[in-house]
Amino acid sequence: MAAAAKELPDIQFIIAGNGSIDIEGDNIQRVGFVTGRLLQTLIKNAEFVVSPSVCTETFGLSNGEAIKLGTPVVATNLGAFPETVIDGVNGKLVEPGNAEKLRNAIKEMWDDKKQTHELKTGCNKTELLSVEEYSRKAINSYL
Repeated sequence: MAAAAKELPDIQFIIAGNGSIDIEGDNIQRVGFVTGRLLQTLIKNAEFVVSPSVCTETFGLSNGEAIKLGTPVVATNLGAFPETVIDGVNGKLVEPGNAEKLRNAIKEMWDDKKQTHELKTGCNKTELLSVEEYSRKAINSYL
């Protein structure tokens, strides 16, 4: 993410959360850990959300939140991320740890407003399971 932000100075990056990413630049704004309406506003106003995790996550709540709010996601093809981020439908998936592919996906989403609009439409059509539905499906898979 740091390399992508440095190589894309025309894109304003807003970084939320308390992660330990080492990144500085005129195009980077850190807002720290945010929740509630402020977080929803940040996500809704974003062209897209970037979730560049290199660690396997069991769900990836931030991706689901973004999609539910109609904001496409650029995420790594890792762990459970592909269960919510559907490449070409509501976002883009990239290889984890590949800074060049991450940068290219971000640049493409930024430059191609038509594609980004189509992905926003895809977000609004994406049906994510509720906690109850997800739990029921998970339990039933073991029966």
